[in-house]
Amino acid sequence: MKNKKAKNVILNICVFVFWIGVWEALSLIVKSSLLLPSPYDVAKALINLAATPVFISSVAFSLLRITAGFAAGVVFGCAAGIAASAWKAADALVSPLMTVIRSTPIASFIILMFIWMSDGGIPVFIVFLMVTPVIFAQTRLGISRADRELYEAARFFGMKGTKLLASYWIPSVFPYLKSGFLTAIGLAWKAGIAAEVLCTPSPSVGKKLYEAKTYLESAEMLAWTVTVIAMSLLLEKAVRHFVGKKPSSRGDKSTEAGS
Repeated sequence: MKNKKAKNVILNICVFVFWIGVWEALSLIVKSSLLLPSPYDVAKALINLAATPVFISSVAFSLLRITAGFAAGVVFGCAAGIAASAWKAADALVSPLMTVIRSTPIASFIILMFIWMSDGGIPVFIVFLMVTPVIFAQTRLGISRADRELYEAARFFGMKGTKLLASYWIPSVFPYLKSGFLTAIGLAWKAGIAAEVLCTPSPSVGKKLYEAKTYLESAEMLAWTVTVIAMSLLLEKAVRHFVGKKPSSRGDKSTEAGS
């Protein structure tokens, strides 16, 4: 196991070095730091940025907005998915709305929200809109594929209320929600930063990206882009760690019996 992990680490390092080398080669061919700064220039710009209070506040507020929108989307998506699975009337009302949200470009929502919301609230709402349909769909899918025989057995043995929820419903739906969380977190970060670039709330990573583009600071713009990628990966890893935890020992047995 240790040898396998070591090999994976070495492979990842080799892949990273390879693409950095490709980047360096392309920057030498282009011969223009405006069009394509070298990895060294971007690393230098990132180090200089990281030492400033503006960098810390921009990353912190962007992370706060995206996390808030993600959490709201998860709560509403789960609630809407449960309601749509339980009542046909709720399904008839909510499902078309989710289809419209999925089909509408992010930019259209952002421009529309300019009329109704403050700049700081737009990224939160946009992330909420992107996350909700994903969680809604996965919640409904998990409920529809739950083992009905296992449900009847649980009811036969007198399980109901919170006990039935913890021992049957959560373990049955959780694997589908896990997939939804991992998909939604990637969409959340992309949508949140895109919204910040367009509405430029202060402080935010999106605003700094926009300013770097406006003043043709290519190295700084790529440094902020690297920051976005790093924060997205860290947030995804945190969500993966959280959802990777098993709901409960009894829940695991229920899931295995249902599979």
